[in-house]
Amino acid sequence: YQELMARIRPYGMKMFQQLYHPGSATRPKKAATQVSASPIPNPMVGGIPVEMTVADIEEMVAAFASAARRCREGGLDGIDIHASSGYLIEQFLSPANNTREDIYGGSLENRMRFLMEILEAIRAEVGYDFCMGIRLPNQEYIPGGMTPQDIAEVARIVEPYVDYVSLHMGSYWRFYTLLAPMDVPLGNEMPHNEPITSVLTKPTIVVGR
Repeated sequence: YQELMARIRPYGMKMFQQLYHPGSATRPKKAATQVSASPIPNPMVGGIPVEMTVADIEEMVAAFASAARRCREGGLDGIDIHASSGYLIEQFLSPANNTREDIYGGSLENRMRFLMEILEAIRAEVGYDFCMGIRLPNQEYIPGGMTPQDIAEVARIVEPYVDYVSLHMGSYWRFYTLLAPMDVPLGNEMPHNEPITSVLTKPTIVVGR
C-alpha cells in the first residue's frame, strides 16, 4: 500500500480499499471450505457452506479489524465495508440466508450482530478519524429477503459508525438486478433508494446507472 500511495499522491488521487468476504459465494476452486451464517446453498456457485461457529465469527471479526489497520498503516484514505451483493455480511443480515438460532440469528438485532461487531472492532483499531463507509443493498429481491424498510433500519443503526452509505440494487443471487443493461434509463436506482436515504443524515452514494 505504501508504495502504491507514494505513486498516486502526486496526482491528488484518493484511494479506498473495499473489505469483504464472499462467504457462501466463495468459488469452490478458490477455497477449501465455503462458510456462511447458515448451510444454505448459494445459487451462483453451488455447494453447501459450513455454518460458522462463534469462534469462526470472532476470528472473522478480528480479521476485518486487522485488515482495516493495515489499510490505515499503508496510507490509504479510507475503507469501504461491503455488506451487500449477497456476500458474507449480507448473508448474516438476510432472514432468507440466516436461519441460526443463537445470538447471531432470528431478530434483526441478532442478524446485525456480526456486522456491528465488525464495525466496532474496526473503529477500536483505526479510530474515528479514518474514513469508513459501508455498502448496502436497497433490498434483496429474493423471497423472504430484506425489504427496503429492513435496510433503512440497518442503515440507521450503523450510521454513527460510518462516514457514508453506498447503496446498490440486489445481489448476485438476482444478477439481473445488480447490473442494469444499457437500455435502462439513467438514475433508475434512485427511486428504489429513497426509503433508505430519507432516514440518513450522512452522505449517500448510489451505484449503478
